Amino acid sequence: MFTDSILMSPDFDEEGYLRYAIHASSCKTEQSRLTSCSAAVREEMHNILTENVEDMLQQVTAASCAQRDAAAVRQAAATLMHSASRLRHTIYEPYHLIKGSITKLRNTNVALNTLRSVIRFINLTTRLKGLLPDDIVRAARTMREVEELLQAANIAAIDVVRSRMDVVERSATVIRSRAQDMLRRADSRDASNVTTALQCFVALGSASRVISGFMTEQKREVMKTLMRELDIQVIANEINDECTATASDVDYVGSRTCEVLASHLQAALRATATHTGSVIALWRVLVKKADPVTQIPYLSAVDNPTSVLGDYWHFVTDKLRERLQAIQKRPNFFYAMARDILRYRSLLVTFLDDVVELLELLDQLMGLDASSNGRPNTSGGGGAGACLPSGVEQLRCMWLSHVTREVNERFGAQIMDRHRERLHGVISRLNSIIPSGGNKPLPNLSVDLQRPQVPAIAHVLDVRSYATLAMRDVMEYQRDPQTLSTVLACTLQCLAGFMQRVTETSMRWPLPPLPSVSSDVNTLQMLHICISNACTQLSMDFAVMLASLPEGEEDEDRGEFVGGRDDMWQSSGGGCDGAGGVCCDESAVSTRKLVAERQRKLLEVTINLKKISEKVVRPFFRSVSVLLLDSVSMCVDGACGQEAAGISQLQSQTVHFMSHYYYLFDPQTPTLVDSVRRITDSLIVRLMVAVTLVYPFTKEVREHLTVCLHQVPRVAISFGPSTQGAMGRSTMVLKGQLHQLAMWYNASEEALETPEGVSRAALATLPLVVSRLLLLQRVFRPSAAVGGPSAVMGVTPECFIETIEAAVLDQLCVGNVPEGDLAKRVADNSHAAERLGKVMDAVERCFLMAIEALSGDAAQEATVRWVKQLWVLLDHRQVGK
Repeated sequence: MFTDSILMSPDFDEEGYLRYAIHASSCKTEQSRLTSCSAAVREEMHNILTENVEDMLQQVTAASCAQRDAAAVRQAAATLMHSASRLRHTIYEPYHLIKGSITKLRNTNVALNTLRSVIRFINLTTRLKGLLPDDIVRAARTMREVEELLQAANIAAIDVVRSRMDVVERSATVIRSRAQDMLRRADSRDASNVTTALQCFVALGSASRVISGFMTEQKREVMKTLMRELDIQVIANEINDECTATASDVDYVGSRTCEVLASHLQAALRATATHTGSVIALWRVLVKKADPVTQIPYLSAVDNPTSVLGDYWHFVTDKLRERLQAIQKRPNFFYAMARDILRYRSLLVTFLDDVVELLELLDQLMGLDASSNGRPNTSGGGGAGACLPSGVEQLRCMWLSHVTREVNERFGAQIMDRHRERLHGVISRLNSIIPSGGNKPLPNLSVDLQRPQVPAIAHVLDVRSYATLAMRDVMEYQRDPQTLSTVLACTLQCLAGFMQRVTETSMRWPLPPLPSVSSDVNTLQMLHICISNACTQLSMDFAVMLASLPEGEEDEDRGEFVGGRDDMWQSSGGGCDGAGGVCCDESAVSTRKLVAERQRKLLEVTINLKKISEKVVRPFFRSVSVLLLDSVSMCVDGACGQEAAGISQLQSQTVHFMSHYYYLFDPQTPTLVDSVRRITDSLIVRLMVAVTLVYPFTKEVREHLTVCLHQVPRVAISFGPSTQGAMGRSTMVLKGQLHQLAMWYNASEEALETPEGVSRAALATLPLVVSRLLLLQRVFRPSAAVGGPSAVMGVTPECFIETIEAAVLDQLCVGNVPEGDLAKRVADNSHAAERLGKVMDAVERCFLMAIEALSGDAAQEATVRWVKQLWVLLDHRQVGK
């Protein structure tokens, strides 16, 4: 339904209303509605016009003014266009005349330039004919001028030029071919061909392209050589052809595999070094020389020279490493390379020596790059005659270590397996002698003292074969520090395992502090004796081996590489393995220092082996020392006339120990001879002290003591092997003191009373405490009130004797120790010196009591008098000291 408001709205839909009106019931009604609505609209329009009449008049006035102004502008524009048309017509004719003249002049100039170019072309081609084939460098420069002329001037279509183009093309071909031949025949010892070729290519403007092509060609030749010489199937076929007849001979097959591999590797490395020598010859000229005409360095013709030369080094080393890794995947080849590792490393080191100048040039280029970028140049600089720069050393080290790492590991595994296999037998025999079934004696195990020889049972742990194997490996591989370090590491590891097993066994079945040495050897004692002998053999053999090796840090070796360069070196030669930075840290450590460190550790192991032997020997000699000292005391304290029985017992105990125990130890056992001498000295000192403590002093006692002084030293000095040699200094001193003591007891009372008699000489030679005991012996009479010096001191007689013995032996040792250890020895014995002072005080108190007791005895008056005189002399001697 259309209302009146809808009919008068702006959005009135005429078509909709028309459809509505057609179907309406009364058209007149609708027509009247439309008429009324139109009247309403006209009335509303009239009202609006009435209300806005002023504004509309102003707008109409403004529009009229604008129309007049637009007409004036159009008239002015038409006038301006007419004036411009007349001015253009005035200039157009002279312009065309001038333009035509310029065209004629330009054509004339082009004709003249073309004529000059043709004339110059004819002259250049004529000169080119005259220069070839003698002066190829000037011919190249002339050819460059011809090419530039042909590019600058369009004269190729001219007949006279076209007729000479074949000459130009032939000349260009001759120049390039001869320059290429000179470059291919480049020799690192003669740079003239390279210089001539570079001058030609620089003159022709193709130096960069030719150098790039030359490097690519050399890479291709290296690749072909490596693929040909290190072809796995070819190597395998050659080995099979040679070893078919002797397939059962494993050693021959292994040796032939090593020979064939080495020959192929040597050929590959030699050919690679030859191609690299051509590259070195080229780059030596590029780096060091400039074009003689333009004075522009040849190196400027190469874009990023460091990258170009570095790429060649990376390519060669990477391909070589790939081929070597492919060979190592064959187990028999890998085993052969590890077996012949010295030759393998020698070939690689020789190859690095042959191409070292390439690395120097690369290092020099990197230094130039660093300088141009404002960074400090850390390169070592220098030429081939100077010391190798640190960057070159590091690059050599990293590449060599990366290439040989797997072979070194396999070599170490082979050495370790061989050493462990040899030691396995020793350790298994150690298990066989463990006294697991009880500590049983081993009867009938004695040595003939006339022809002493160590029984085989004492060498059950025969380590001589392992020591021989280790020494042979060290002597064989000591030429190369890397392999020597590996052998020493394997040896150290095997010895550590052996020492751990020995230590565990010793702790599980320990030796008593004083093992019995008066009966047959038991299984526990034999176990420790075998361990001592094994440790002795190892310590002596490895000491000899260490003495034969050179000092670890004295000599420099070409296998030792150290360096400290930036990251580019690390990315070029094989880099690091696993943990970042480990390779650089390892390369900074000298291989020689590593060898020296392992030698030092092996020396420590040798010392520890000696300590194990000494730890076993010490209880046996401590036990026999107690046994023999008691026998000496029994001889001296025995009844008069019974000396022969005591001497026989001492002799029997000495012989028993020598035949049943001493000769079971290896003759080279450390401290064995020193222990024998210490026991001999202890027996003599015990005899000296014991005879001075026998009271009362009678004629029968004198005879008894004289016999002891003559018989016991013979047994004591005969203790030890007959091949021992000259006695020690301390034993000789004690022997002289025994002689003086024997003269004291053999001298009569009258001889002792004389001022210049035997008494003074004897007392001056003997230790002070022994001299005072001798004087006390003459006047002391034991009684219930005075029980002797030990009772006065408040100790047992055994403790009293041991104190004096320790003091006498310490005095002998202080005279024999080195000067640097003297103060320490004296400081350590301060307690013993204090105890000796107490002994001297007790002896003096006992002497005074004895003199007082004899003061009323007229028969002893003369003895007391001369004893007192000698006592005073001893006091002066003590004060003088």
